[in-house]
Amino acid sequence: MAEEEKKQVTLTQEQVMQAYQENEMELNDIQQRIGMIQSLLSETFAATEALDEIKEAKSEKIMVNLGAGVYADATLEQTKTVKTTLGANVMADTSIEKTLETLAKRKENLEKDHQALVQAQQHTIQNMETLRQIIVNAEKAVRQVQQQQQQKNAKK
Repeated sequence: MAEEEKKQVTLTQEQVMQAYQENEMELNDIQQRIGMIQSLLSETFAATEALDEIKEAKSEKIMVNLGAGVYADATLEQTKTVKTTLGANVMADTSIEKTLETLAKRKENLEKDHQALVQAQQHTIQNMETLRQIIVNAEKAVRQVQQQQQQKNAKK
């Protein structure tokens, strides 16, 4: 087996601090994106539940959750299709089954994205911990050198 070659890289304190700050900004960005994905997953779950209820509705009267603990009684004109946005305020009638399939695919993609972001978050945290340890060790080495110089100066 070939031996692994170790390479040594020398960084200034400023470069290490800059790398730490860049990782910190990346971590914040990742955490924001995770939050957005979690919100989209919740929204997708709620839409799926609502569509399942509409699909199984025995009567045309339903109670609609408007959010913040507010509900409204509503009457469904039909329970076969729903309106879905295509973008730019364009809507189309889509069957409930097709919409549920689309939501299931969206959920799957969001879960994959979430998993990838969690892995990126863990990697960034590890990088930050490594950089933090480098900073701590460098500060410790500087203190030791300063103490040695003070001892030399005291002996003169």
